[in-house]
Amino acid sequence: MTDYHALSEALLRAADAMHSDMTLDADRALRHAIYGDPDTALDEDPSKAALHLDALTAIAELCTVQPKQVAGLPHGRAQIAARIASSRAAVQAHG
Repeated sequence: MTDYHALSEALLRAADAMHSDMTLDADRALRHAIYGDPDTALDEDPSKAALHLDALTAIAELCTVQPKQVAGLPHGRAQIAARIASSRAAVQAHG
């Protein structure tokens, strides 16, 4: 069962990390948000690993389900950061 509050918070922390460190991609930003270090290996904690996968899935869904909104954004890192930052409502709508 997905913890949508934790998912939303992880996505928002990842967005903050990407805005403060432009070298981070979405996966490394999520690792920073969930594990505390962008270069950490996937944790053996199943709940953290599941949260990481759910967050990556949410990003992919947001980028494919809302293509018109995504098309209006700059490409690359800023695009993904913007999608993550705007995801709180979309994630909470499932909860």
